Amino acid sequence: MLLNRYVVGGSVAEIIAASPDGNTLVFTNAGDSQIGLVDISNPKSPAAVGTLDMPGEPTSVTVTPNGQYAIAAVLDDIDEDAGETLADQQPGVLVFIDLEKREIAAQVSLLGIGPDSIDISPDGSKLAIAIEDEEDTDN
Repeated sequence: MLLNRYVVGGSVAEIIAASPDGNTLVFTNAGDSQIGLVDISNPKSPAAVGTLDMPGEPTSVTVTPNGQYAIAAVLDDIDEDAGETLADQQPGVLVFIDLEKREIAAQVSLLGIGPDSIDISPDGSKLAIAIEDEEDTDN
């Protein structure tokens, strides 16, 4: 049974993660290089609670088991208009978002190009990140 719909402003919501209490959804908006937050504590009336600009294209997001942070895998964007090519692409980053403050708390550089899927262990002690490297035409 459909309770409601929520239309995302901007490009598109692709990957969604929920807070442990189920009251907040965190989604990737790769086209606008943003992470969005939606309050669904009242599922019949979802409400936007903000967006955060990312330093590239967010490809995946997860929420820590304690609900304190959302963690986004972010792909480095290249600027084709400035003459950059795939060879100019840099490794991606992990962005840690403080969900209470709704702000970026930290960033960690990754070792590979093309971070895609991210997941966290049930105890929150480990992250698994799929590095696709599909953008590297020499690989």
